[in-house]
Amino acid sequence: MSSISYIILCSQYFLALLITFMFSSQIIAKKSVIIDFDMGLGEKHKLDQSLPSDIDDVFALLQVLHTNSLELQGVSTVFGNTHLKNVNKSFSKFLKVSKLHNIPWQSGAHAKMSRNSVCSSCAMDASKFISNILEKPSYIVAIGPLTNIACLIKHYPQNLQNILGILVVMGQSTDTNFSINNVALPDYNFESDVEATQIILGSSIPMIFFPFELSKDVLIAYNKLKENSNKSKVAQYVFNHSKEFLRFWAQTFHEEGFHPWDSAPIGFLTNPKLFTCEYRNMKITQKDSKSFLYALKNKTKNDHLFCHQFSSQSAKAVYEYNILNALTSIK
Repeated sequence: MSSISYIILCSQYFLALLITFMFSSQIIAKKSVIIDFDMGLGEKHKLDQSLPSDIDDVFALLQVLHTNSLELQGVSTVFGNTHLKNVNKSFSKFLKVSKLHNIPWQSGAHAKMSRNSVCSSCAMDASKFISNILEKPSYIVAIGPLTNIACLIKHYPQNLQNILGILVVMGQSTDTNFSINNVALPDYNFESDVEATQIILGSSIPMIFFPFELSKDVLIAYNKLKENSNKSKVAQYVFNHSKEFLRFWAQTFHEEGFHPWDSAPIGFLTNPKLFTCEYRNMKITQKDSKSFLYALKNKTKNDHLFCHQFSSQSAKAVYEYNILNALTSIK
């Protein structure tokens, strides 16, 4: 082999190595995530102390912790499914059981924004905490009322350009009813603080919406949760503290399981191809003295991504598998 041929061969080899390295770096690059949530596992519901609080927040958290492509930067808490003190208690218990004491977190808003969009001191604490994290570009997964995030926009604008997107669980197509087996449900995250949602929609920050109609078609079965509960201490803890809610759901909605509403944003960050999404005009309207957040199809310059269904039956199956797999990821 001539020296020229050898040099060409080596050059091609090193070029291939460089391309492989660059491509691999893109694959393993982690997406930074901030979670703002109203985790209520094992606690009572805010609106009725005789009822258990929703359980889906913890499954979303487990997915972030389990997914290699995501990196949790911090957690802020907010009122919602249950009172803020119960949210903090539920999350603290989970950290103790899972031994994940290194997760930075901050308690946040205990109630919706007051008249004239005034932020409480606790909401300001969470907003400042999130702003400090946003020195690094990150996604905000806001799966409770949006009070903390609205206060962030109002009072800590210095790092807003580093928000890669705010992923929320709310909104609806205008022809979609919030009901399961003829039992009505509210658009709870939205209705808990309509003013906060309006503030964020009025900003230039991109939002991604995951509505009721998306996760309504996915039911994580009670039997599958039970089967997985003996695979880890954390899975056993989550299952044991979900039983009361699962019994309530079966009695009220006649379904043996739960709908993983709050896992949808994590599923999207993990693999957007699992979902069918389109840009919609997200508009707050009033009807019979009640507020609704509609995803309208008329195009505007401020449209946001609205993920309203799964891309296929196999995508739905992958989504369900990932939720159950994450449940047993922490031993």
